[in-house]
Amino acid sequence: MTDALRDQYIFGCDGATYMLASEVKSSPAKGKVRNDARWRANWWDFHPLVENTHSPVAVSSSSTIFTAHPTRPIVLGRLFPSSKQFHVASPDPILRSPASYEPPTVITVSPNDHWLFAFYPGRDGDGIACLWNRGSRVDIWMVRECWPFSRGAGVVAAAWAGTEREWATSTDGLSSRLSSRGPLTPVSNPTLLLVTQAHQLRVYYLRAYIPSLKVLFCSLTQPCITVEVQALGAMHDTPAGPKTSRLCINAAIGFIHNENSILIAMRSRRYPTSDSLKPAAYNDLDRGLSLDPPQSQDSEQSPPLEWGAQAEEQTIELCEVKLRLEGMNMNLISQPLPPLHHPSPHLTGLMFVCTPPPKPDPTTSPRASPKKDKQPMRSMTESPPTFLVASFLDFEDYSTVPKSDMVAYTLAQAPDLTEEPDWECLPIFAPTSRAGMDWPVSIAMSKNRALLCAVAMGRVSIHALPKQLFKGPETGKHTPPNVSPLAMALTSALQSRRSIADIAHVLSMSATPLETIVETLRGTWFSFEANARAGMVGAFSAMDVLGATVELYRARAQQTADEDEKQHLSSLWRNAHDMCSVAACLAAFQDCEEAEGYDLEPVWQLISLSSWAVSFFEKLMKECLFLADLADPNSAPGKVQPKFEPMDVSDPFLTNGAFILLVHSRRGSHTNIDSPTPEICRSPSPFDSPILLHLVHPLTLANLIGLAIHVNHFYHSLNSLTPKGENSQIARDILVDLIRCSGLNFKGLEDILKGAALDVRSIPGKLIPQSDDRLSPQGYNQLAE
Repeated sequence: MTDALRDQYIFGCDGATYMLASEVKSSPAKGKVRNDARWRANWWDFHPLVENTHSPVAVSSSSTIFTAHPTRPIVLGRLFPSSKQFHVASPDPILRSPASYEPPTVITVSPNDHWLFAFYPGRDGDGIACLWNRGSRVDIWMVRECWPFSRGAGVVAAAWAGTEREWATSTDGLSSRLSSRGPLTPVSNPTLLLVTQAHQLRVYYLRAYIPSLKVLFCSLTQPCITVEVQALGAMHDTPAGPKTSRLCINAAIGFIHNENSILIAMRSRRYPTSDSLKPAAYNDLDRGLSLDPPQSQDSEQSPPLEWGAQAEEQTIELCEVKLRLEGMNMNLISQPLPPLHHPSPHLTGLMFVCTPPPKPDPTTSPRASPKKDKQPMRSMTESPPTFLVASFLDFEDYSTVPKSDMVAYTLAQAPDLTEEPDWECLPIFAPTSRAGMDWPVSIAMSKNRALLCAVAMGRVSIHALPKQLFKGPETGKHTPPNVSPLAMALTSALQSRRSIADIAHVLSMSATPLETIVETLRGTWFSFEANARAGMVGAFSAMDVLGATVELYRARAQQTADEDEKQHLSSLWRNAHDMCSVAACLAAFQDCEEAEGYDLEPVWQLISLSSWAVSFFEKLMKECLFLADLADPNSAPGKVQPKFEPMDVSDPFLTNGAFILLVHSRRGSHTNIDSPTPEICRSPSPFDSPILLHLVHPLTLANLIGLAIHVNHFYHSLNSLTPKGENSQIARDILVDLIRCSGLNFKGLEDILKGAALDVRSIPGKLIPQSDDRLSPQGYNQLAE
């Protein structure tokens, strides 16, 4: 690592003054030739990073991966983890003339998964921008608007304003919503921000009462104020390119917590014109002309450019834009900031990173007494630091692998870019036949920050992202248990109603220990209980965690090759699925319940649910009867001991010494090998059947009792009615036959389950919750395991 290079900049906007510091950390030199035969990377492998020809990639909240077709103007979608692709519908101009457009260079999907945007550059003419809205399925996208962009004014970067507040989970298991970032847009949906090659910010937005998109734009190189006018129609103009040969080639859009500011960083390049490329001595030849020809007005404004002027500028331009809502009108105010100087000729990426504000201390909450609050009050107007991270490549003499630099600019303090010991270091895997050849030049993180989606040479690859190392709970101290990083990510995903396919993929890999799944679910249950006590559950329910349990165990069962492990995991996810099904059936009966019975409009659906409930109760009762037959009736109160049964081993096969020793060692049985007819007293299988959790856990037992009551009530309610038609007669007969042929007495079953609820209260471990909708951490450990 090289020494840090520190620069400071001070800039002001709207009366606010910020100090900008930078710290540069260089990665180890990658230019040395290695003797390893697998190392085959050359400087041309990194060509897409320099020429900005790498393919875009975006991941939606529903785990849908959007990429660009390698050669055609088509947006491809794939619902992860499925390998099946689908084509996003192209706009009419591309359908009419697909050869006139390049593959899309910008693809972005809105955080709420409702909108999709892409920009198609033109081959010899204008480019096309397209906005889609999602249909009834995640693979159906309909074109909402499309509009042209002239050459030299194409889209470089895109972002969505007015996004929802994110959920975050800390190590203590508590979830909280982060503060809003960027400007609020309550009267427009969506609000799309585009940075163009012409150094403009264009804001496209849709109002509920206006059928088409509206647009606001401002310059990013000079102060500008743009006011929305009611008479302004939809997109009436085609974004034109700049009048000079200077184009923006890379840009980033960033939002700040608790502020309506938009930060924009740009990198530009000058393209020489044909007249400016003439050598300076061309007009000085001895042709009888004057050696000092008069300079024209155009040449004074645009001095000739040399051949080397086509290189990138050595500065990163910054601009602060405020998007304000005054009444029903939007205003744009742009204020350029002092640029950042970096001598590297090739910038490969720009990104703004905004750190969330610190978690509020409960001892300094507004409800705390001023006398008891001993800590000084923090400034509520203090903004968290925002960083601009830039990456560069230096090809030197184009004979070795280029060197890479990463620079972090911050508005408050310089972050250290050295390796963090509390985080994992994970390699990027590649097929042996392609090692050192297909480098990922375009990347996107999954919404839960568990996977990295990369595109290289038209291929899409998935990699695991490093996670913070989990140290586990501290022993011997009265401290709450630490929640693992995966449990924190799973809790935040369930709070945000996002897909957990990326987390399930990480936990389903064979390299992940099974204990990691149990630890993740245990931490998620603990987080749910902690948030329930704090009143921060919201739409996050216990059934959501059970649904995640089904998905995690099912994904692991599909990936494992061990048949015993697969059978065990399958029994776990099926039992968790039964828990969700019992809760869903109970909710359906509750929704259809009326004062004098049930709503008979969905009578066939209720009969179907009753049929499933009868089958489940039969399976549960069979397991209970089987275990009751194997239990020792003389067991001590509160302890169920297995009953030892004598087994005749007069058979020559059973008297084999190896078999007797095997049974004796595994079963712990009492044997008498010296007797003429030895007896082997075997013990039954352990009482660890997953279905028994329905009877020993307060949450699942309460759902069972409620379901038994509703099935019995529905049966008597429908049986007491006089059928008025053939359809109602058939429905009543089917339900009566179903209940009577099942061999179950639901009234007696209801009494037994209610009695079991009293016995559950005597189980040690304090499993009984303080209220009907919360459970203690010990009870959640049972559900996790």
